[in-house]
Amino acid sequence: MRVLFRSSILFGALSGFVPVAWWRLYVSGTGLLLAVPWYPLLLPLAGSLLLSVRGYLLRGTEGRDEDGRATALLWAVLLLLLPTASFVGMGIHRYKGVELYPGEWSSLLSGVIVLAMVSLAQAVWAGALLLVEGRGAVSMTLVAALLIGTGGMAEFLIGGSTFAAHRTIDNEMLSSDDAWSDLRGEVRDLELPVIGEESVRGVRVLSRGVLLVLADGVLVVDPHSGDELWRYRRPEVETSPQVVASWKGDRVLVEMFLPSDGDGHGPVTVRTTHDSLSGEILHRARDRQSLLEYEPRPERPEEIDAPPLEGEEVVVAQGRRRALSVLGSSSGAPLWDFDRSEECRPGDRGGEPAVNGMVVTDRHVLVLFECEEEEPRSSERARAVLHAFDATSGRLLWTHGSPEPGGAISVSSDGSSLYLYEPTSAAYTTLDTVEGVVIGSGTWAGRRPVEDHWDRVTGSGVLLEEGGVLTLTDAEGRPGPEISPPEPAEGVHERLDVGDRFLHTVRWEEAGRVELTRYAWVDGASTVVPDVLGRRLGPDEHARVLAFPDVVVVYAVQGAQVTSVSLVT
Repeated sequence: MRVLFRSSILFGALSGFVPVAWWRLYVSGTGLLLAVPWYPLLLPLAGSLLLSVRGYLLRGTEGRDEDGRATALLWAVLLLLLPTASFVGMGIHRYKGVELYPGEWSSLLSGVIVLAMVSLAQAVWAGALLLVEGRGAVSMTLVAALLIGTGGMAEFLIGGSTFAAHRTIDNEMLSSDDAWSDLRGEVRDLELPVIGEESVRGVRVLSRGVLLVLADGVLVVDPHSGDELWRYRRPEVETSPQVVASWKGDRVLVEMFLPSDGDGHGPVTVRTTHDSLSGEILHRARDRQSLLEYEPRPERPEEIDAPPLEGEEVVVAQGRRRALSVLGSSSGAPLWDFDRSEECRPGDRGGEPAVNGMVVTDRHVLVLFECEEEEPRSSERARAVLHAFDATSGRLLWTHGSPEPGGAISVSSDGSSLYLYEPTSAAYTTLDTVEGVVIGSGTWAGRRPVEDHWDRVTGSGVLLEEGGVLTLTDAEGRPGPEISPPEPAEGVHERLDVGDRFLHTVRWEEAGRVELTRYAWVDGASTVVPDVLGRRLGPDEHARVLAFPDVVVVYAVQGAQVTSVSLVT
């Protein structure tokens, strides 16, 4: 009995520190930070405190509890730790059903597993001591069953977000190779996660990472090593999330739609803003707005009580009530509206304002409106007016008129220059986005912007094409270096990624192999990587390409699914 008594004191004093020590020495030491609240770690510490106090009360009594206080402490340990072990164990079981990669739960949830084991050990130890003191085995069994059921039911009701839904790393673990180098043709295939019958739904480029859109969240990998950097998941989502990277790529906005909370108002929107390097959640918002879709659907301003956030970017909604309604992309708070200016009353196009082009940067909202005359006459043509607004305040910074009703706009990737193209005359105008000063103008006679690519140049300039010859303009819009890729054979498909240093293309025949080619703008030299995916594409598969410094990402899509991703160095 004396040995059991001393053992109980020692176990009670030390066991509660095991989860904290494991978390501090192992979990944090690996750089993996799991989104499990810190306060469950206090429960085993509370158990240790109760067991230690019991030992103190029984000192010098050889384990005899004269007034019942020591026994009450054992019941407290049982009532506290057994539901905890059940709750945590049920969460682990739930996560195993939605893990991204087979068998990862044991390493990813190691801290949670230790928490469950220590909680269970303390509860079992308290129960054993109660049995030694003569408590009935039948009553103990019934109480234990009730407590286990209570913990499991609590996890079922409130634990829907699932352990390890959020996983981040320390910034020091990121690779930092930002220099362009020769393309050697070395290929590394990523192992894509599969969730049920779903796989990856999209690929995005961040400042220093490749973001994979999952059926229930996002996963970011290092483009050089292929290692996972961070993830954020909500397995209870109803549809795939909407994901948008900030203009500079340093933040990621994730919008998810959760099942209705039972109030009859439909799905609930959860919007999170993450640091793109570490995955740290910078802000959370919960409302019923859909802001990150192609056509944002905000709530009425009077129904939104969220304050705007300092430094957040914006989303722009067009509609019948206002030509433009601008909201904070993270908070969802209404910031400003626009109906008309002195230079332009936006025309009507199917009940919405006639917008020929719009670009939203971290500093500006740039909109090319097709305008109506105050007293329209059939002989007059509508004209277009470019408006530049301060993104946060809505202050109209400058306008620039165009004699043509059509037109298109593009902005350099640093947001400093805007290119206005007028297709009828092939004229272009380059403007400084801060002051609206014209810094270049002329015509792209004979050349035309390359559809889907002219406005997506990484760096400055736009991509033009004439007779199969591709031209990159300089920062002011003047045609510059040219590249003449071989004419694709009949039945060959092609996709591009354009930068101001290199042009990357992928080509493939129907159900054929994919060929990657890099062209240097400086001299037109090319490097070819044949069969970059290492297999033939399926009948309905297509290839895509994204370029980083020192690495090129080539991936295949089939319908809404990404079927493979390869990193080429």
